Amino acid sequence: MKVLFYYNAHNRLNACIEMIVRAHSKNKNAFIFSNHLHFLNDLNHQLWEKELFIPHLFAHEIDSENTPFVLSDDLNLFKKQQALIFLPFESFEFSLDSIEHFPFVYEIIDHDEKTKELGRMRANLYKKEGFSVQYINLMA
Repeated sequence: MKVLFYYNAHNRLNACIEMIVRAHSKNKNAFIFSNHLHFLNDLNHQLWEKELFIPHLFAHEIDSENTPFVLSDDLNLFKKQQALIFLPFESFEFSLDSIEHFPFVYEIIDHDEKTKELGRMRANLYKKEGFSVQYINLMA
């Protein structure tokens, strides 16, 4: 598993949308996880915008298996081996078992101190477990 940390995002929602748009333009797909349902609902709304429309569904919806971008607040609903955009908020308990089957994990970190602290903790955990971790500065 390779983990890519995109840091210095002005806004996690906008950075996530940009990441999804880039992936869609390259015919890639991804699962998008957040433990913050309000964030997922905002993302869903933005992805349905007429000028932006990106095909996506929530994981519990019919035909989500055949949809390029799947949103969920439950990591166990992601079954296929695809990239994961991992956007936990606050302290979120998870085990590496729940994400290690994803070939790529993308995290977006903004300027919020708590988000940065939790991101650093996850990065250290990934490194400790031997996963490749790369950092990309969105301000560069």
